[in-house]
Formats: sequence, structure tokens, C-alpha cells
Amino acid sequence: MSEAAFERSAAAEQPQVFSGWLLAEMRENRVIYIFLCVFLASSLLVSALRGDEFLPVIVVYLERTLRAFAVVCSAVIAFVGIRVLIRGSNRPTYEIGRTLLEIASNGRLTRLMFSFLVLALFMGSFLYNKTLIPVIRPFDWDETFVAWDRALFGGYQPWEWLHPILGYPAVTIVLDYLYSAWVPLVFIVWAWVAVSPAVAPDLRRQCWLAVLLAWTGIGIGMAVVFSSAGPCFLPELFPDLAAPYSGLNAYLAGVTESFPLSSTMSKAFLWNSYTDVVAEPGGISAMPSMHNAQAVLFALAGFRVSRRLGVVLSLYAMLIFLGSIHLAWHYAVDGIVGAIAAVAVWHIAGLASRSRPEKAIR
Repeated sequence: MSEAAFERSAAAEQPQVFSGWLLAEMRENRVIYIFLCVFLASSLLVSALRGDEFLPVIVVYLERTLRAFAVVCSAVIAFVGIRVLIRGSNRPTYEIGRTLLEIASNGRLTRLMFSFLVLALFMGSFLYNKTLIPVIRPFDWDETFVAWDRALFGGYQPWEWLHPILGYPAVTIVLDYLYSAWVPLVFIVWAWVAVSPAVAPDLRRQCWLAVLLAWTGIGIGMAVVFSSAGPCFLPELFPDLAAPYSGLNAYLAGVTESFPLSSTMSKAFLWNSYTDVVAEPGGISAMPSMHNAQAVLFALAGFRVSRRLGVVLSLYAMLIFLGSIHLAWHYAVDGIVGAIAAVAVWHIAGLASRSRPEKAIR
């Protein structure tokens, strides 16, 4: 087939491939989309009753999702180009173009766009609801969690046990990078689950259900019940509770003077959002830790694909747990509860997924 003919074929095939996939997707996973629609509708209703602006929050996350989509597409193009060059093709430009057209024509690109749209709508709604947590219930659990951490770690705060091992600027910077990498990893794993042929339909359904249940049930429901701000915000909110973390906060401030930590900048943004200094939604919530919960979900999904991937993502989850404490984001109990809740959600989603007949969506 000539290059021009191949392009015409790809262009003609893609709409049919996607439309057929979308109909099957909506039918087979209707529970997921009903859940999403109810969540969106309830968020819109609450925002209307409160007189809040809901659309700008969605737009903010759509912008973030578009940037993530551009990064994913760039990574795919780079991967294809490097692979063709390594193989030593006589016509590298043609081979790269043909491979990218094949990717576009098999429907994965449009499926990826659709999945990112779903993610943007869901996470934008989540972000709006997260800003309401201290409105619904003011932060009143921090003192309890400080005491629980002290009791669990023999009269010390957990960061004090970790500091002799982690309290070096180079280690802190690495943990900061890994902790910040969690955000793009959410997009990457979501994209992988949506389009990878290595992900079976039941696993895809389980992953998506687990994410929806985790972010709403753990990230909103449990967060409202156990409303807390976390160690990094104690000096501003509860100065009398901040003393046990003064050494850690002083250390992190010193590291930031030499190397700006992403965590420090994120904390400043969230605080400015909380105090209405900036208009973008931010939302503060410590218990349970969604960083830890989502990292555990990464690992559980990884084990369903291969043991090696599961082990790698489990190590990452452990580093996220250590980083959440060392970077003063969370109490140790935040991560422990978040991880346990994530395992429970994963199994609930698994039971719901296996209860439906298996039909591959092509």
C-alpha cells in the first residue's frame, strides 16, 4: 500500500473504530459512567446552591489534562522515533510516520483522548469537593493524629525516627522528585489502563472503579469524617501543635533555600488557595492520604500485569509513604489508613468487575 493510500485508509477507519468502541464501552461499563454522571450532577447542584463557580474548576483540570495528553503524545512519538532509529531503517521518516498512523488508525489515540476527558471531568469535580472539606467540617483531628503517631512510634514523631536516614539534602531532593512524579503518574497509569492491549477488560474496569471509589470514598468521604490539615500547615492553623515538627520544618526550609523543593512550592500554593490569595482550586486534606492510597492502587494494578511491575510500583509506594512523612505532608497514620482503605477499595472494585460477564471491547 502506498503512503497516500495508507493515510486515506487510516482516516476512513478511525471514526468507525472509535464509534463502535464507544458504544461498547458505554454499554459494558455503564456503572462507571452512571457513577461519573451522578458525581458531576451532584457537584454542579452543590455549587449552584452555594453560589460557587463550578465550570472554572473543570476548565482548570481540562487544561492540566491537555498538557498531560500532549506529554503522553510526545513520549509516544519519541519512543517510536528512537525504536525506528535503533532498528536502522533505510527510510526512518516513512517508518516513523507509518507507525504513528497505525497507532492513530487503531483507535487508541481517540480512546486516549476520551479517557483523558473522563479523567478531567471526574478530577475537576473531585477538586471542587475537596475545597469544601473544611467548610463541611473544620480541621479538628490534627491533635488526635499527632498523639496517635507519638503513641505508635514510642513517644517520638515518625519523622524523628526517619531523619537520621533521610535527613540529607540529596535524599530529600530525590524524595521530593518522586513525590511530585505522582501527579504525572496518575495520568500515565490512567492512559495505560485505557489503551494498553496488555490490560484485560476486567482489569481495566477494576482499575477505573477503584479510582472512582477511592477518590470519592477515601478522598472525600473519609476526609470529611477525619478532617485534618497535616503537619506542614500546623504553624498557620494550630501553632500550639506545631512544636513537634519545628525541627523538620526548619530542615526543609533550609533545603529549599539551596534547592527549591516542589513540595514547598505546592504547600504555598495550597495555602494561598485555602486563604483565597489565588483563585485556582487547591484543597487541603491530610487523612487519609490519597498520595499513599493511589500509590497502593498503582502497585495492585501492576501485580495484575506482571510480578516485576508490581514489585517496582510497590517500592514506589513505600517511597511515597516515607516521603509523605519526611516532606511534612502527612502524619504516618494518614498513609497507613490510606493504604488499608485502598486495598479494601481494590477488592470491592474487583468483586464488582468480576460479577459482570467478560466481553472484550475491540
